[in-house]
Amino acid sequence: MDPVLSASLNAFATNDRFIAKALDGLSEADARKHPGDANPIFWILGHIAVYRNTVAALFGAGSEVPWAAPFKRLSQPDPNAAVPSLSEIHAAMTTAVAPTAARFAELTDAELNADAPFKLPTPDPTMRGLVAFFAYHEAYHLGQIAYVVKWLGKPGIVDGQ
Repeated sequence: MDPVLSASLNAFATNDRFIAKALDGLSEADARKHPGDANPIFWILGHIAVYRNTVAALFGAGSEVPWAAPFKRLSQPDPNAAVPSLSEIHAAMTTAVAPTAARFAELTDAELNADAPFKLPTPDPTMRGLVAFFAYHEAYHLGQIAYVVKWLGKPGIVDGQ
């Protein structure tokens, strides 16, 4: 497997572990609380799930989630939006990994060197760069989740590893 894809899958697995820890015992109500202008955990998790499933879909390893609109880039959390529960969002995020990993194992250099279908804020405009960017993207949002967890008065998600 391409080393960038392998490292990205490792990042997804690490993110999954910390996100599961953040969600452990978190109520739906707490998941919707947020400090100031920061996004709530509910929205952040939905955003991660949308883009993880987008990556899977771009490589033919799944499909985008039907409830993506409220969690897309630049959208704002909408308390009135029809969205799935926190556990359904988490499941959509985690179940995308296995088919994506299987597809990653099959990808050729030509497929990875193809242009990404949209502009990325990264110097690598290829599909390989897209995967690397979204691994970073998740870690960025994991940091936001960790911040909100601490703001809620809960133990840190990295504490006591």
